[in-house]
Amino acid sequence: MEFPEIARTAARAGATVLIVPSCTDDRQGFLRVRYCAHARAIENQMFVIQSSTVGSLPMVPAVSLNYGQASILTPSDFAFSRDGILAEGIPNQETMVIGELNLKLIAEQRASGTVLPLLDSQKTSQLLADVDLVSVTPSEERYLVRKTETKDFEAIVALCRDVYPDSPSWSPVQLKSHQEVFPEGQMVVEERETGRVVGFAASLIIDRDDYDWATPWRIFTDNGMFTNHDPEKGKTLYGAEIMVHPDSQGTGAGTELYRARENLAKRLGLKRIRAGARLRGYHQHHATMSADDYVRAVERKKIWDPTLSFQLNRGFSVVRVVSGYLNHDPESMGYAAVIEWKNPEMKK
Repeated sequence: MEFPEIARTAARAGATVLIVPSCTDDRQGFLRVRYCAHARAIENQMFVIQSSTVGSLPMVPAVSLNYGQASILTPSDFAFSRDGILAEGIPNQETMVIGELNLKLIAEQRASGTVLPLLDSQKTSQLLADVDLVSVTPSEERYLVRKTETKDFEAIVALCRDVYPDSPSWSPVQLKSHQEVFPEGQMVVEERETGRVVGFAASLIIDRDDYDWATPWRIFTDNGMFTNHDPEKGKTLYGAEIMVHPDSQGTGAGTELYRARENLAKRLGLKRIRAGARLRGYHQHHATMSADDYVRAVERKKIWDPTLSFQLNRGFSVVRVVSGYLNHDPESMGYAAVIEWKNPEMKK
């Protein structure tokens, strides 16, 4: 009862009633079980029956004293009792409680209740990946963003394999080319305490007029070599890559990389940052909606996408949806949203 994952698993498997026998020797212990039982009833939209031992049994030391109160607990919604208690006995007295359990009502509330905690709980892991966890150590103190160095190449290749196991990694030859043509645009984020590289970003400057909106990634990046870097005519910082190790996602590392990239665009007087947001979650919805409809649903926050949702929260906007953007990417099925962040200092 005090481990919510067990009850949640049972509820997702179709359980509608949870029976909780308990044995506690004082009111404090009883209330711990009672509060947990009611929490399970609310979050899983199910009936919870708590049956507690009461009285004394001096000949058995382990249960010589008992404190309890029988109860039938319900979800918290208009269809149920206002206090979420269908029936309860007298505290610490032997009592039989009787209540009618409408199991059909449970099914209806799980599908169309005022609140849908059981259904919404399926999105918990997605939501966690899209937020920065509150830490006693601010992310800027926990992480250091610096220019990529040759010594980082091995860690970057390993990072690529951890983040995108089904896609080719950046090669040392490509990473070296990035350094040579635009060292300021290549960044890694590392843990200050351990020095471990947990993310990296790669970018180049382009003249936006030289490219069509539907241009694939390999053209924007000259096959990943960045030799089309154009700092003389270009006013657009093209974000070719940004990634954070799965263990560090949601801790502020990605935020620090994006902040550093935005500061770079401001410092160089660039008008915008442009990138292609691979639609990582589209493979789960392609059978029922087009890529354009998927992106619109993400923009309206009806669907959460691990990549695009985070970037929209960083102030990017969607320009259009393109196909054939990335090969070897089964999650996005080749689709991406062309996104832009406009430098606020260039609007003045």
